[in-house]
Amino acid sequence: MNSLTWTFNDAPTGDEIAELRSRLAAWNIAVSGIANERWLAWFVHDEGSDLVGGAVGRAWGEVLELRFLWIHERLRGCGVGSELLTRIEQDGASLGCTTVTTDTFSFQAPEFYRKHGYEVFGYIDGYPESTAKYYLRKTIQ
Repeated sequence: MNSLTWTFNDAPTGDEIAELRSRLAAWNIAVSGIANERWLAWFVHDEGSDLVGGAVGRAWGEVLELRFLWIHERLRGCGVGSELLTRIEQDGASLGCTTVTTDTFSFQAPEFYRKHGYEVFGYIDGYPESTAKYYLRKTIQ
């Protein structure tokens, strides 16, 4: 332990983060025996090819973890988010996922997810400050 070098970095690169993520994923697969991790993504572009929405998820075992879902402000309330959610849920189901999990902040979209059949199974009040972070899940087929 005396020969270890400790380095703090308050601006890690994408490659550094990816390396840690890769090593953790390898450990998780080795220990759990569940080796079917797949990343899924949908991107929405406008007529000018600008990114106006997207969803990213990770299917692992029978769970789809929805990591990001973002819609440009001008398209919110128009059904784009609902369509993205439906598409990524269907993709997860086609890979054998039976559950979707996600998280959202109180100032983001808890009601959006509830409207689409998600249930809150946990939350952290005061994260950050005067807001809350919600953890949600939904059974899919």
